[in-house]
Amino acid sequence: MAKFQLSQREISLQGVANAPASSGLTMVLFNAASFQLVWWLGVLYDNQYLWLSTTVIAVHVLLSKQKQVDVITLLACAIIGISIDGMLVLSGVFHFAQSPIWLMCLWCIFALSLNYSLAAFKRLPTLLQATLGGVFGALSYIAGAKFEAVSFPLDLFLTSILLFLIWSALFPVLLFISSWVSHHYIGEQNESASSGRER
Repeated sequence: MAKFQLSQREISLQGVANAPASSGLTMVLFNAASFQLVWWLGVLYDNQYLWLSTTVIAVHVLLSKQKQVDVITLLACAIIGISIDGMLVLSGVFHFAQSPIWLMCLWCIFALSLNYSLAAFKRLPTLLQATLGGVFGALSYIAGAKFEAVSFPLDLFLTSILLFLIWSALFPVLLFISSWVSHHYIGEQNESASSGRER
């Protein structure tokens, strides 16, 4: 267990170290603005502006200097998040008036954010990542419910506790995945570049 925790921390810190050089402040700001735009479009308008949300996500990937890292992180983390939300719908924790395709877009931009506007969280201890993830993850869904983007058939307090527990576990895992992907693929690119210069 100790060995796993050490390797997780090493990968996490190396991923953070790579992020600024690969993304830059402009991409971090663009990512933060993109996340807010996709969140508000989904919460306020459901699926009406899917074309705009998907365009923002596509532009984000196209502008990235680490496209392979971003696409793999997006696919891995978004699939996990969408699957968990799907299970919450099936179990009666969430209810949507219509199929929430906008939520899939939100998961995609959130996954991209892990290497940009949320990258600083990788520097934090796992316990703090879990606490912040639990609090803000739950608050995001509660805010969505206030705008009637989602409803909670169960008691609000019970749903909030459940969301806190889920996000306390989920957020550190997603940060670890994004760090591992960054470390693995950016490391490979750096090794290839070094080999090329030696030749």
